[in-house]
Amino acid sequence: VVVLPWVPAMAMFERSRISSASISARRTTGRPRRRASSSSGLPGLIAEEITMTAATAYDLNGVEYYFECLTDGGRHSGWQDSPTYTDTGLMNNTVYAYRVKARDKSIHQNQTGYSSVQTAQTLLYSCPTPLAWDLDENCQVDLLDLALLVNAWLDNQTDLYAFSQLAAEWLACNRIPSSECWR
Repeated sequence: VVVLPWVPAMAMFERSRISSASISARRTTGRPRRRASSSSGLPGLIAEEITMTAATAYDLNGVEYYFECLTDGGRHSGWQDSPTYTDTGLMNNTVYAYRVKARDKSIHQNQTGYSSVQTAQTLLYSCPTPLAWDLDENCQVDLLDLALLVNAWLDNQTDLYAFSQLAAEWLACNRIPSSECWR
């Protein structure tokens, strides 16, 4: 877990004030999202994520947050009610930079300035030899790959023989360095 201090600028709203905030960011392999296909021809996943949380801001009208990614390949959150944002589908071994601002929900939509820029890095590994049943292409055969295979089987995209093939590579990991396996 990478903990980042994040303090957005202060701003006076009509009847209240957005307080200073702190933010934390972490890399995770959370809820996967589908990618068009993987080397096996079955739907794949992208699982590299960075999650940020800003301290809660307060205003009598309510508050929204906007997380901005300053690195190519990352995405902005858009205005959202939650002080937590997860940027998904990020590249391996890449540093991403973010900043956040808040605004009230009054008709004036008063905003803070942006916070200072904070960074977090996704996992560092290479995968020189792909595993046939690494359906999410994260260099290891695990429960996410099994879930993808089950979904493909339920959609009649594969047969039961595929399960025995996946079992032959079960819990294989070919990340270099191997210390990045099972993170």
